[in-house]
Amino acid sequence: MAKILLIDDSDTYRIKFKTYLEDKGHIVIDGIDGEEGLDLAEKHDGVDLVISDLRLPMIDGLTMVEKLRKLEKYKTIPVVMITTEAGAEYKKRGKELSVRAWIQKPLNFEVVESVLGKIIVK
Repeated sequence: MAKILLIDDSDTYRIKFKTYLEDKGHIVIDGIDGEEGLDLAEKHDGVDLVISDLRLPMIDGLTMVEKLRKLEKYKTIPVVMITTEAGAEYKKRGKELSVRAWIQKPLNFEVVESVLGKIIVK
């Protein structure tokens, strides 16, 4: 079981993803934009994984991760980006920020299971 910070502005994706993760036994803290993601990150200790959409209102996903990396408790927390974007420039910046994996939308939960299985130690 992991404690996961999930940030996605799409209610449909966020609720579907949150339900999937909770059904797998994880604790999910969810928010709708980068500013809320940062606020939730500061309020919650013990987060094991951050999953964020790339395109978010207020602060985009990669900028949110950049700010998270400045917080001591988030320097090494694994991050997974979910996105419809496939651009190399995003992945290059993500690599610089130690983003561990990218999951393309629409979500395929077999892919999600595979990616999370490699990141979350059971």
